[in-house]
Amino acid sequence: MNVTFDITKDGGQLGPVKFRLGNRIVEPFSTAPWCGTPGARKLIPLLRELRGDFFCAPFGAGPAWRGEVHPPHGEPANGRWKVGKSGPGQMTATLETRIRPGRITKIVEAREGETNLYQTHVLEGFRGSMCLGHHAMLDFLRNGPGRISTSRLRLAQVLPAPFENPAAGGYSSLKEGAWFRSLEKVPMANGGMTDLTRFPAREGFEDLVMLHHRDADDFAWAAVVFPGKNFVWFSLKNPL
Repeated sequence: MNVTFDITKDGGQLGPVKFRLGNRIVEPFSTAPWCGTPGARKLIPLLRELRGDFFCAPFGAGPAWRGEVHPPHGEPANGRWKVGKSGPGQMTATLETRIRPGRITKIVEAREGETNLYQTHVLEGFRGSMCLGHHAMLDFLRNGPGRISTSRLRLAQVLPAPFENPAAGGYSSLKEGAWFRSLEKVPMANGGMTDLTRFPAREGFEDLVMLHHRDADDFAWAAVVFPGKNFVWFSLKNPL
């Protein structure tokens, strides 16, 4: 098998994940430096296990529908998953949610001869609107600078609210609420423009942007090329 992976019971977080490329192993995903330390025990499950990729329902936090209050990124990112049927290269786990009653089945699969990892989440019994998402986190420090690209954007926006608080030692560089259509030209708070296709960049600042892909495309994708390590990470998603 060219791909091996682990899943945390708390939060159902994916990682570490190892891909065999010829005679070498690459690990594109990151793991928070505090994971496994005594101090991590005080954190909520989402942060205690923060790594790789995890399923969000809802994506974000706070009221989602009719006053529901969810933990950050929802119960799937914080609850305890029950491991079920598994086989060669495949793992299945389920979660019964309480805030909005329902059942989520997680299926993660690595296939013989491929350097791909497949994730499926089946939601049953839920009612009401909810923003779903995956929270992939790549390790740009270990793998070196990366070049980011995505499928065609319909629109994109910098978070229309403060993302960092200077009084607490956090700073943002992008213009709050700014709209843009290209990652290569994004308005900055100081009046200039910057390129979001190169990362790391703007050291000492942290920003959040939303990208909306074109609805007419058959699928949405994002990719990061790591020239120094000679590999590319990519993600394909059904945009519907």
